[in-house]
Order: sequence, then C-alpha cells, then structure tokens
Amino acid sequence: MFAQKPVCIRTLLLQIAVGARGRCGSEYCVLAGRWQNFADGQTPIIGRPARVFCGFYVDARALGPNQLESDPWGTIQLPSTSRLLDAAQIVPFEVVADSEFETLGFLSDPAPGMLTFAEDRRFLRQVIGGSQISAVLTTADLAGGVTERFGLAITAHPRRDFFRLHNALADQTTFYGERIASEIDASARIHPRASVAAEGVHIGPNVTIEANAVVGPGCTLRRGVVVRAGAVLGAAGFQACRDEQGYIEMQHTGSLLVEEGAEIFSNATIARGLFRQTTRIGCEARIGNNAFVSHNVQIGPRSFVGHGAVVNGHARIGREVWIGPGAVVTNSVSVGDGCFISLGSVVVSPLDAREHVSGNFAVQHRRLLRHLASLR
Repeated sequence: MFAQKPVCIRTLLLQIAVGARGRCGSEYCVLAGRWQNFADGQTPIIGRPARVFCGFYVDARALGPNQLESDPWGTIQLPSTSRLLDAAQIVPFEVVADSEFETLGFLSDPAPGMLTFAEDRRFLRQVIGGSQISAVLTTADLAGGVTERFGLAITAHPRRDFFRLHNALADQTTFYGERIASEIDASARIHPRASVAAEGVHIGPNVTIEANAVVGPGCTLRRGVVVRAGAVLGAAGFQACRDEQGYIEMQHTGSLLVEEGAEIFSNATIARGLFRQTTRIGCEARIGNNAFVSHNVQIGPRSFVGHGAVVNGHARIGREVWIGPGAVVTNSVSVGDGCFISLGSVVVSPLDAREHVSGNFAVQHRRLLRHLASLR
C-alpha cells in the first residue's frame, strides 16, 4: 500500500468499522491481501468484516458480543500532573500528606516528580535518599520513617495498590497522555495484512511494514525503518505484581522509538516503555529474527541483536555492539560501545567498551578459551 497523503488512521478505521464503502480518499486497502495504491476517488474493497477495538484493526468475528458493545474510547480527562488526593479517588488509600506527582515509577529507575512505593525498610531508605521522588505509597508501620519533604499515603498493600493505580490511570484517564490519531507519511509502504494502532503511532517517510507485523500505540518509526513480517512493536514486557491475591500485569504506557534506517526482522518483539519512559532502537540498528527487546532498553546506533537473542528491561547497549544469536543480556546491565557478545552468552554484569565475552555466565573470551583448553 502506498498512501498519497497523510492518513488519519482513527478516522479511517471508524469509517471501515461501520461498513463505509464510499470515497475513502486515497489511502487504505486494509484486507485485500496485497500492496495497493489507490488514486483519489477509488473505493477499497474490504475482504471481510473489520472493526475498531482498543485502537487496533480486528476481525469482528474474533470478538465476543460484550467486546463488540463496549466503548473503548471513554476516558476521564486528567492533567499530566496529579495529586495524591486525586489518586485516592481512583484507588482508595489514606493520604497523610498530599503532594503533586508527575509520573509513577520504580526506585530502580527514578524520574523527576515520581510517585513510588516502599513495602519494607530497605526500600524506604532508598526513597529517603532519592532526590527525584515527590511522593511515596507505604504501610502504616513504615510511615513514621518518611520525612516531611515527601507526599505520603498509606495502605496495607503498597505494591498491589501502586500497580492498581497505574493501570487505572492508564485505562481510565489521560494522565499518561491524550489519545492522538496515528499519522502515516505518504511515502510509507504498509502491507494490507499489517496492523497499525489507530492512536499514538507516527510512521515517517519511506518506512516499510510487511505482512502480519503489528505496530502498537506509542510507536514512532523514523525515516527508512523496515519492519519485517510478523514482528511486534510496542508490546508489553514482563512486569507483574504477584502476591497471595494473585497477579496484576502492569500496563505499558511509555513509548518505542525506532530511529532512522533501523531494521526489525521477522517475528522479533520489542516492548514499549513503562510509565512515561522510552524504549529506543538506534539508527541503522538490526534486531534479528525472534529476538526480544524488553521495556526501557536503549540500543545504540549500528548495533546488532542476533536471532533469538534477549535484551532484558532497562539494559543500555552502546554503539556498534554485536549481540550474538541466542545471547541474553540481563536487566539493567550496561554494555559499552563496540562490545562483542558471542552467541549463546549470558551477560549479567556491565561491560566496558570493546570487550569480547563468551559463555554462561559470560567472561572474557580469551579467558574462556584458556579455561576450555585446560580441561583437555
């Protein structure tokens, strides 16, 4: 599909959702099964029923009656800066000292104006020592250790209520951002069987998205990006609250930025950021077949993530790094510029620039070779 002018995806999807078959302008053949270029006045032929649900194209036959009747667009208008007293109206907890907060976040990755939680004294010490935290959710037993410079709310289950609050803000309000119709540059080439979210996507010039690829909300693809068949961009990574009451999976409300000239190979999955954070794939980087890049990861320019490799959350990968097929980089690890991580390696500690490591757990490559030679 070649678009002749910028596309308002939300409007277009809504037209198709109600069965519009008239003049749709010059942009989309959604389900025809081949690349298309429609001139002004032509009518795209819709091959089967389609409907908008939660920002995605879906086949209406795949949805149950309750889903078809729901209203996925209803949200509560809420400013990007909120207060504990406002939050307590969404997830009930006791506010001891009201305070503004600009985002939610974990102590491991602080952000300015952050609301966080502390469920034991070790976490509370980190809160008190944090310069960017504005408010904390904690237990009544720990509340006495919170100084006056922080907003304070108490609950019996700080972690669970923190997750509940975040998900409610994401699902029911505009706290994490207004819903903005997706924009696609006229020169982008998108296969009819690809799925692009109706909101929050920005696709730049000369981008190619192949069949069965998914581009979710919060994704920005810059000039010349290639997304191969079956890749999923803007997915969720593991981030769950698990306790005696069960699981709460955290909604991902951040973004994914794929820089100019990067290529995402078939069936790779890249998670969008948590909270207001960004997962970033650098210029001319390559993400291999079946690789997984988790939330808030930073991949430097011209770096390669090999087929089947895994880069876990918050990892920082420098420029021109090679991560071999099947390798794993654990969460929050930094990898310096020019490093070479051999296939199948498991990296659990930071690497300086231009290190070459191998093994599970990964050590200096030459050291591993010497060790293997000594076993003969």
